[in-house]
Amino acid sequence: YNFAGAKDIINAYGEFVAAIADIPATRLLGRAPDGMNSSGESQQADWRKLIAARQTLELGPCLDRIDVYMVQSALGRAEPKASYAFAPLDVESDKERAERFVKQMEAAEKLAGMNAMPERAFNRGVQSLMVAEGYLPELEAALNDIPDDERFGIAPDMPDDGEGGDQNLPGTGGAIGSAPPARLAANDATPRPLYVHRKLLNGADLVAWAKSQGFETTLDASDMHVTILYSRNPVDPMAMGETWTSDPDGGLLIKAGGPRALERFGEGAVVLQFASWSLQSRHNEMVQAGASHDYPEYLPHVTISYEAPDGFDIETVKPYAGELRFGPEVFEPLDLDWKAKITEA
Repeated sequence: YNFAGAKDIINAYGEFVAAIADIPATRLLGRAPDGMNSSGESQQADWRKLIAARQTLELGPCLDRIDVYMVQSALGRAEPKASYAFAPLDVESDKERAERFVKQMEAAEKLAGMNAMPERAFNRGVQSLMVAEGYLPELEAALNDIPDDERFGIAPDMPDDGEGGDQNLPGTGGAIGSAPPARLAANDATPRPLYVHRKLLNGADLVAWAKSQGFETTLDASDMHVTILYSRNPVDPMAMGETWTSDPDGGLLIKAGGPRALERFGEGAVVLQFASWSLQSRHNEMVQAGASHDYPEYLPHVTISYEAPDGFDIETVKPYAGELRFGPEVFEPLDLDWKAKITEA
């Protein structure tokens, strides 16, 4: 007898069985994957997807039927909210877990800026996500020791002997980050009409651009800023919270490029409009906390001049596309006579 080809026949049979059983040959036969630089991970991933699909489509419906009786037999009572979850088919690496955490937090950050749900519900959802994923050990136990009003952002977390505004005012849901950014705040928490803005730190670049485009005069570079809030309604400054989307020093950088437009506002003001999710969400957050806004919508912009030349056609000017560097938030009492103090050069 000659057994020279027996190994090939057995291998061919094993691959046939693996195909029929929908199990990767590397797993069924315990052999190394074929091909150069092949790890076999793609076959393993396909196998895990198959098992997960069978768990959901075949095993799940059967468990749903039997659990009605099994749960009642085990607990002695019906439990309509009882649920189950299949054990994971694979173990996440530290890198994969970190990447998933980053993506979830980025999604939560964007969702927070949409103001699509009450703050209490959003805070509860984020906390439930952190607990369910097990990102912070002992988080659930620590949160259970905190009163609900403080835990879900209804009352600010302040020292018992601290001075501040009404603690029943809505909070901001907390900051995300290692340390609060720098901010210039009002002197106390007495409700008052409030003005919040950021100084444009590279105003000289915008002035130089404006002069090159035909503006005879502009606001002084040191006066250029972006308004975040102009509230005639008296509000507690402390209830406005703090921003958590700026740089560690409290500044904010609008990168070069992106949507820009030159527009005329009010009585002759020419402004540079730009898109900023950070400023938009911060403004919405303050309005949600009780501040007012005089216009139908908030449009982040920097005023260039109130004295544009006669016949100056902004439609022919390409908007300034350079970066805009803003300082930290500045909180001030609202000055209704601000326009009388404007000077141009």
